[in-house]
Amino acid sequence: MSFAAGARYHIALPALAIHLAADYGGHNFTIKSPSAQRPEIPNVRFRYVRAGVGASVDLTSRIGVHVEGGYRYILSAGEIETAMYFPKLDAAAVDSRLALRIGIASGIQVELAGTLERFFFSMNPNPGDPMVAGGATDQYLGGQLSLRYSPPL
Repeated sequence: MSFAAGARYHIALPALAIHLAADYGGHNFTIKSPSAQRPEIPNVRFRYVRAGVGASVDLTSRIGVHVEGGYRYILSAGEIETAMYFPKLDAAAVDSRLALRIGIASGIQVELAGTLERFFFSMNPNPGDPMVAGGATDQYLGGQLSLRYSPPL
């Protein structure tokens, strides 16, 4: 499960639209087992603040491309940062999105997008800690098919 809420500031140029983003969000990855024997893999519950930048360009009057990227500062990570796993964990993430937009009527577009989120960790273990690892990464690929409406200005 993931969520995000934030603000965008749009800058319209003659051939290009740029936006700046500031978000707060979360991303949970939970392992549930139908039996009492759950694998020894920690659940994560990321909460983050994100700064991002994006750009949109119209290739034709009906077809446009949008690209964006962001950096996520991880505020908390859930079970993975507890004393049972890695209490001195440092985490951050980057994300990217590429979308193709096709106009089908005035102000209405179909959008096909691909996303990549990459979380990276420094575990910072000390001698005697129950778990020892130098670092790790989590990577999530995604895609969306959307119907968008933008009222004419």
